[in-house]
Amino acid sequence: METWTFLVHYSQNNMAQKSLCSEDETRLVRTLFTGYNKVVLVTVGLQLIQLISVDEVNQIVTSNVRLKQQWKDVNLQWNPDDYGGIRKIRIPSTDIWKPDLVLYNNADGDFAIVHETKVLLEHTGMITWTPPAIFKSYYEIVVLHFPFDLQNCSMKLGTWTYDGNLTSSAVPLIGKYMLFTMIFVIASIIITVIVINTHHRSPSTHTMPAWVRKAAEEWKFVAMVLDHILLCVFMAVCIIGTLGVFAGCLIELSML
Repeated sequence: METWTFLVHYSQNNMAQKSLCSEDETRLVRTLFTGYNKVVLVTVGLQLIQLISVDEVNQIVTSNVRLKQQWKDVNLQWNPDDYGGIRKIRIPSTDIWKPDLVLYNNADGDFAIVHETKVLLEHTGMITWTPPAIFKSYYEIVVLHFPFDLQNCSMKLGTWTYDGNLTSSAVPLIGKYMLFTMIFVIASIIITVIVINTHHRSPSTHTMPAWVRKAAEEWKFVAMVLDHILLCVFMAVCIIGTLGVFAGCLIELSML
């Protein structure tokens, strides 16, 4: 009976201490969030947990990461002596302001972090939030020298409300082909104008040198041969340029 009484008394003391801590924490949370202003500065770090998969065909890398974010909010500071010595608390992340960081080069359309884990709040106002995330990112993977290749995969993280001018680092294959076609057509037009301008020259429009009069018949033969040579060069540049644009994808598909 004495032992049983001692145990009951010990449990009651523990319950009393826990209830006091809960009251202190409740009072602390109520004090902190009175007139709370959600404007702070953020420091971001990324921890790679696991590389889940690499899709060479679709150029998608799936990775398991933890996005560590720290910031200091002066509005969430308190004196531990006033609240039962509490120096750290964990609160829901939905109750405070959080950085709107997104993955810009995502491949599945899921930009934001969906796991609303709790944040660690210290008495100095320092907040630490480390939510887990599974990112599906787009990378330009070149397997030309596989298995001795070296790939550089980058994750572009930034705030969604950033209003700067961002330029994509990836050029699609159809864009490369259209750029090559545009340059090729412009060069062809310029050369054609020069050739036609030279071909239609006459004594009434230009002063003909003496060597042209002497070699008129020979020049017709040279011009005919030159036309065939330029036609062959035109076709060769067109074929080689087109193959050069699609060569990377063709090699990657042949190695799979």
